[in-house]
Amino acid sequence: WRPRPAAPVFDGLAMTPEAPAWLRRLRAVVERLPASEATLDRLAHELGLSARTLARHVQAATGGPVGALVRRIKLHQAAERLLHADQSVGQVSAALGFSDESSFRRSFKAVTGVTPTAYRDLHAG
Repeated sequence: WRPRPAAPVFDGLAMTPEAPAWLRRLRAVVERLPASEATLDRLAHELGLSARTLARHVQAATGGPVGALVRRIKLHQAAERLLHADQSVGQVSAALGFSDESSFRRSFKAVTGVTPTAYRDLHAG
């Protein structure tokens, strides 16, 4: 069970039993890997697909590139940790394998519209 995402940008990431098995496996792999290692080639290898096939599947399912989906999944993980774990922004960034805290902060703000700290302040219970 996962709590409902606090930010609407993450709503589309809900994996229902009706979601294609490959998409559920992709999400599990992305969540397991550090962000810096979640490359198209690595993900395709983990799923037993060619990079081109994975890219086509993701484009058809989401309307966007693999990188955009990976970024949303990793940032959703970060958002959950910001709300449900007692970790600093730097600890969340490091735990999820982002290359550096400042790029994590920029990516988070680009996707959610607010900084990680502001997100926590807005959505914390």
